[in-house]
Amino acid sequence: MKDRELLPYDSELEKTELDLDYLLRNWKGNTSRSNLKNLHVLDLASGSEQSRYIFTTWIPYFSRICNHHGAHVLAIDIQPQTKTEKFPWIQQDLVNVVLNRGLQNLPILERTRFDIIHSSNFVGMNYCPRLLSQLTYLGISMDEFEVRLIHQSGILLKEGGVMTLDIPNPFSSNPILYTKTQGSIVDLKIN
Repeated sequence: MKDRELLPYDSELEKTELDLDYLLRNWKGNTSRSNLKNLHVLDLASGSEQSRYIFTTWIPYFSRICNHHGAHVLAIDIQPQTKTEKFPWIQQDLVNVVLNRGLQNLPILERTRFDIIHSSNFVGMNYCPRLLSQLTYLGISMDEFEVRLIHQSGILLKEGGVMTLDIPNPFSSNPILYTKTQGSIVDLKIN
């Protein structure tokens, strides 16, 4: 795989590389990592080496790969990042932000629009068990939360940008890719 020199082998790294290839192929027409140079990337629930749940650690591979290839990355996670991470990040409880403030109202995000908005292992196909527990406690359905997250993320997406939040595509094993066209969030037509 393309980014093996960055990190030791991990099945989650392999999944991240495949997800990034899928995103780039369907958005830019090829999987070249040079497509990432100078793009603005928002990685929601990015993971952190300090994110642990039972026997799982969610490492911010997507942020690391995009940053390594020249993207301007901002990662958001409930856990802090380690001091060795080379991309900017903020520590936020995304559930609280999405349900109460709105992503677009976070001061660091108010004036920024992103070419790529990404989230994996948070909502959708591979949702975070902690998220489901938190939403159940609050009496909010996963579907309702996903609708709010898509809407708020869509506000932050640049026209023609691409967004993937791990929402399942009923016709394939890949997540739905969204794009912004004339101010509206729509499914990206897959090649």
